[in-house]
Amino acid sequence: TKRTAYFLSDDNFLYGFLFDETLVQISSIKTEKLPRRFDRLIGHQFIGSNKINLFLNTKNGRSNGVVNLDFGSGFNTVQKLDLKFKKEEYLDAINYDGTVHILTVSKSPSQLNVYTFKDGIQYKEHNILFEEDSFVNHKRKPIPLYDLLVEQRNSIKEIKSVEVVKGIPTSIENAAKYVKLYKDARRNRVQIVSDRYNEYTQIIDLDFNTYNASVMKFEKDDFKGSRIGLKSNSFVVDDKLFQFSAKSDTLNFKVLDLASGEVLLQNHVGKNESIPFKNTALIKKDGSEKNIRIEKETRKLLSEIANSEVGLSVSVLGDNYIVSFGAVDENSTDELISIGAFLGGMGGALLVSLIDYETTTSLKVTGIFDSKLNHVEGDVPENIFNRIKKFKENLKKNKAETLLKRGNQFLWSTYFKDENRYIIYQFN
Repeated sequence: TKRTAYFLSDDNFLYGFLFDETLVQISSIKTEKLPRRFDRLIGHQFIGSNKINLFLNTKNGRSNGVVNLDFGSGFNTVQKLDLKFKKEEYLDAINYDGTVHILTVSKSPSQLNVYTFKDGIQYKEHNILFEEDSFVNHKRKPIPLYDLLVEQRNSIKEIKSVEVVKGIPTSIENAAKYVKLYKDARRNRVQIVSDRYNEYTQIIDLDFNTYNASVMKFEKDDFKGSRIGLKSNSFVVDDKLFQFSAKSDTLNFKVLDLASGEVLLQNHVGKNESIPFKNTALIKKDGSEKNIRIEKETRKLLSEIANSEVGLSVSVLGDNYIVSFGAVDENSTDELISIGAFLGGMGGALLVSLIDYETTTSLKVTGIFDSKLNHVEGDVPENIFNRIKKFKENLKKNKAETLLKRGNQFLWSTYFKDENRYIIYQFN
């Protein structure tokens, strides 16, 4: 039976609502607010018909806890897990069919750690050790996995990653992160992709059935002359790797076959040339859909990229690929992570993408390609974020938004304070 749980919190209490597969409310619960030290929801498990475990960790990702909510009895318990990360960095938590996999990266040696929770809070630890030459830096010299994934800014070390789920659009703002985790629930796998260095896209393919992992490296364009200001990123869709690179006078767009490494498409565009595969103008958005202007020159895009981060996002609609790329204000996405991380429980990560889409500063262009990677003329179709944004324009002031995907449906919900109602809207 498919169930959906929503969680809201105020200054004093946590409110939980449990729905059946037809979105009829089954039960509700009201408990004291969750411990303040745990400020990120990273996973969940349904236990039986009325219980749910919420997996939480701290902002630095080092301490973990579980809240067990019993919708039948109304009781809840909070338990700190005997799982504290000292010489490893939290990467992400992957949720597949009631199993929670917490991923961390050891500082040394080159090791990926998986803590698997299945049907409860007891876990099994799996350590995956990589060869010394598995990963390389900008000088093409071997580095440990930790250095491939962890960034240091203002003396703070962290992994800035984003989950990518098939069927759910990834905003260019979220796709600007250099570490992406592509979830494949059907095959019980995940691909960890890093573009921290401009020379290669480096991919770990992890199988949760066997806890074996393989490594692939795909070389990016070798720009002639100076590499000052070079920025790059990538995006994986099905069996293809899309790469985008840019520096002050040139942008490159390339598509490769993941299995063979064959280059399927490659375009080089100079700063004085028009982008031949675009279906939109260069659209500049300054923090809000109300602050939009159109740029005409490729040189403007290259200039923006040099002073910001580069994002590349690809989605599939019918037989076509919708490709968006451009410059993203690196500060805006960081500020938004805390807004959506806990609101709405299961839909937190998707909500962050919606908020990013609506409020982040960016300069982007979008193109359409068919299944054979030929450019297709025409207007870019609306995605779920466009549709929700238009729908919201006609609503009264709202707060505590949530967005999640269930089957082929998107459920966007929000709270209306004047009416004291929390309403769920369904988008097909």
